[in-house]
Amino acid sequence: MRHGSTANAAGTGSARLHAGIQYDGGGAMSIRSTSGAITLTGRGLRTDIGIQQGGSNAMSLGWDGASGSPTSGAITLNADALAFSGPLSVKTSGALTVQPIGNSFLAPLNWPPANLSIGSTLGGLTLGKPANTADITVASAQTVAGPISIYGGNIAINAALTATGS
Repeated sequence: MRHGSTANAAGTGSARLHAGIQYDGGGAMSIRSTSGAITLTGRGLRTDIGIQQGGSNAMSLGWDGASGSPTSGAITLNADALAFSGPLSVKTSGALTVQPIGNSFLAPLNWPPANLSIGSTLGGLTLGKPANTADITVASAQTVAGPISIYGGNIAINAALTATGS
């Protein structure tokens, strides 16, 4: 894609899982942009998961999964709940934002979630948004070449956060 990408989905009907955006296997998959932002917005029904990586095959966001060359655009994940039971790898030199669609996440956010790996080139990191009242716990060290913003009810920093650069 040349100028970025936006995907919006809502989980409805009688599907096995009611995730707004659900990847459940079928081979390795990548979502990337040669320039510009990537935005994924997953709306689950009430308590359903907004974005879910449920397959055992790898999903790559912001890069092709092989070359290691990340996109330069920002990546935004909009969902009231996230689940990654399969491997998801995110790489960008832009900022990564993970925020609820509504005011708040449906449950506390443990960062990074299980099975999510973050590349070492992030240009910024935002978790939550100003109205978020769900708790956020940072469970492993994060190094970001830019600003780090965390919005939540109770915020627990259980590992080092390092913001470098300007």
